[in-house]
Amino acid sequence: MASLIAVAVAACGGDEKKPSGGTITMASILPKTGTFSGLYPLGTGTMALAAQTINAAGGILGGTVVFEEFDEAPGGATGTQPTVDVCNQLVADDSVQVWIGPYVSDSAIAAGVIAGDNKRLMIAPFAGAAGYSTIDDHDYAFRGVELASASVDAAAKAMYAAGKRTAAMLHLNIQAGNELSQEFGARFTTLGGTVLTDHAYTYTASGFDPASHLAAVFAGNPDVIYFYGSATDALPILLAWNKSDWSGQLILSVTLASAQVAAAVGTAKMDGVLTYTAVPVDPAQQAIINTAFQEVNGVSVTNEVTVSIDSILNSVYLAALAIEKAGEYDGTKARNALREIADAPGVQVIGASNYQQAVDIVRSGADLDYLGLTSPIEFDANGDFSADVSERKFSSTGSLDVTRIMVNGTDF
Repeated sequence: MASLIAVAVAACGGDEKKPSGGTITMASILPKTGTFSGLYPLGTGTMALAAQTINAAGGILGGTVVFEEFDEAPGGATGTQPTVDVCNQLVADDSVQVWIGPYVSDSAIAAGVIAGDNKRLMIAPFAGAAGYSTIDDHDYAFRGVELASASVDAAAKAMYAAGKRTAAMLHLNIQAGNELSQEFGARFTTLGGTVLTDHAYTYTASGFDPASHLAAVFAGNPDVIYFYGSATDALPILLAWNKSDWSGQLILSVTLASAQVAAAVGTAKMDGVLTYTAVPVDPAQQAIINTAFQEVNGVSVTNEVTVSIDSILNSVYLAALAIEKAGEYDGTKARNALREIADAPGVQVIGASNYQQAVDIVRSGADLDYLGLTSPIEFDANGDFSADVSERKFSSTGSLDVTRIMVNGTDF
């Protein structure tokens, strides 16, 4: 069942381009159920913020924007079939020309092919897997987040430079986990290191044995372990790790980089654990987004999740600005306009916190160069963009402290 998110704000202007019925409906494909359902409150809350912001700025082409929610339901026994079913439902509706999501890379890879075949513009907020770059999408599927492979490339380089010579990878058996673990191992090996184990696991709510998975990666006593998972499946493994005597360097994927995970596992044990993520954001810009999210949803957020909010807002605002630039709600025309408003040259605006300024530039006919909180968004031929990476270390209090910035193209 789909649900609607809209904010009732009177639209203004642009009558000659106003969509039929006075609304523009975009699909919001997100994990309401399944392995990554923990992202749903953040996702639906951010879409509510986006709806209010866009409509307060005059809507899109003079009409009110509405987001219709669909469940990608990742991680189940049927794989990506729920996402495929949703996409097939959407392509039968010509009134929905733009899709925001899916969130999980496996789902996004399946959806991107359908979007391309049916000329729907699709922007996936969290699809960091490299496999998303090479799908046959006819240039209709884009990312709202930088390539996740940059973070593991940086991590491998940092570990080898620190004298680590043996590594193991432990990961949830999904597309993103498989790809990122392979990427870490390949980069570490290229530098001269040795990979002892690449171990994938499948999570089940009952009968899950975390100790057996840890034993697989502890074999050979690696200097470093790269661990990719979601909070649901990773927590039992991390709790078992807390009781172990392995003393090497643990690296957590960005999906596990939070104070909440540290608190659940034990902050003393987490002291010194590393993660490699997008660079820190400007505190003033961060405060704008955090305050706006709380005002709309009545829920406060930590600074650690602001980057995730930014990825969703980037996806939505880029789509909205592309439609505005195109002058018509059409998937192909919006796709053609997307790089115009995202890439240089143009007036640079951090769009997630300054949407009104960004849309005013587009409406004036001037060139816009949309920036994310953590990096410029310059789409390449695959609809990807890359960014610098921050190395962060958990402290004994559970905080994540930046230890250095690694520059893309120089440090990794």
